[in-house]
Amino acid sequence: MIQGLKTDLARLEAELADASKVYTPKHPRVVALNTQIPPLRQRITLEINRIAQSIRNEYEVARSARESERGLEGQKRQVQELNSWQSPTARSARSREQRRIFDVLMSRRRKRTGQRMRTNNIRIVDRRRSPRTGEPRKVRNITLGSSSAWSAGIGLAFFLEYLDDTIRDPDDIERYAHVPFSARSR
Repeated sequence: MIQGLKTDLARLEAELADASKVYTPKHPRVVALNTQIPPLRQRITLEINRIAQSIRNEYEVARSARESERGLEGQKRQVQELNSWQSPTARSARSREQRRIFDVLMSRRRKRTGQRMRTNNIRIVDRRRSPRTGEPRKVRNITLGSSSAWSAGIGLAFFLEYLDDTIRDPDDIERYAHVPFSARSR
């Protein structure tokens, strides 16, 4: 960005130099160029200061991180020294105290649940078997479905025929009414 601003400034200064050779200092072209150059120089200065401040901020952050890291390392060393100064009896007492606290917490947990903790007595009896195929058997399903539909349709047709008691011809009269019927008597 600064490079682009410097290029623009150089172009304006070159135009001003050319215009100053041809025009007087009060000519509108020269006056316009003279008013454009100072804000551009200020903007360049402002950008340079902003970049410098950004670099200073990054430096301060890195320096404070390094100092805090050094402080942390120093504290770690102090803790290690304190631990090494403790006698074996103090370490043993601390271990006993930690065990006692653990036991108290476990007894509270058992009281809260109302039961003792049991060990896991689960074991694997049979191994899992993977299915033979994961895909549906399309041909078999279509064949069974269509044969079932045909069988049901034929059975339904016979059942409806069995329930049908309409009289369609003279033989039906003789069959249902048990009365002889002759077509000649009409």
